[in-house]
Amino acid sequence: MDHTDGGDVSLHWPVIVLIFALLIMSGAGARFYHQQELALTGRVEDDLTAVARLKADQIVAWRKDQL
Repeated sequence: MDHTDGGDVSLHWPVIVLIFALLIMSGAGARFYHQQELALTGRVEDDLTAVARLKADQIVAWRKDQL
């Protein structure tokens, strides 16, 4: 039997809206994750740079003591 009364079409709208909302939330979540990853990477790089500078200063001081 063919149902052409359009009754099933009204049931598709909530599904379409749900899929659209899930796509938007997934995109926003991926963007947030990427931004957090970049921020964390930047902080770690800054920390490693600071440690490298301190270590270089320690080596310079040690070398001066040895001479």
